[in-house]
Amino acid sequence: MKNQRGFTLLEIMIAVAMMAIVVAIASPDWQAFISNRRTTGASRELYNVLQHARMKAIKEGQSITVIYFDDKGDAVSGASDDAPQPFAAARISWDQNGDGTPATTEIFSTSNHVLCDTNQDSMAYTSRGILFGGNSGTLRVWNERTLRQYSIVINNLGAMRQAIGIHNASSSKASFWSGSQGGAGGGQP
Repeated sequence: MKNQRGFTLLEIMIAVAMMAIVVAIASPDWQAFISNRRTTGASRELYNVLQHARMKAIKEGQSITVIYFDDKGDAVSGASDDAPQPFAAARISWDQNGDGTPATTEIFSTSNHVLCDTNQDSMAYTSRGILFGGNSGTLRVWNERTLRQYSIVINNLGAMRQAIGIHNASSSKASFWSGSQGGAGGGQP
């Protein structure tokens, strides 16, 4: 048996067992990483939608409304600080040509176990980028598989900031473990 090369069955079985152990250890962390990235992406997308609506209101010199819809396509109603309502999509609505008929564009929708809720049925920006009626609002984005939550807080002047926290399903408030990010300048995490 001169110059025989290769692996014995025992060596191959040990290598496969070691790879299985590594995969078993890494898999849950990888799934949590993917879930957190999806949540972060959805939060950034929603933040950008709101910024887009505000900038469009200023640029066009007219009111722009962001309307939230549930997973059945019905507009959210009855949202408040004590009873935030879930939503699955957000649409921007405005009178595009001045004929009194609003144009509506769907530009945000949730997917992949990402959930959202809001304490406002809709948000309307004036032509100056200020929330109509001086109403402030909070939108929460979280993943049902993890506890990470992003809140987008909008003050009555229309300025936004994002805060990262831990989702508590029994409360409309989050326990924040990281400083808020963003601000009137539009920064994001």
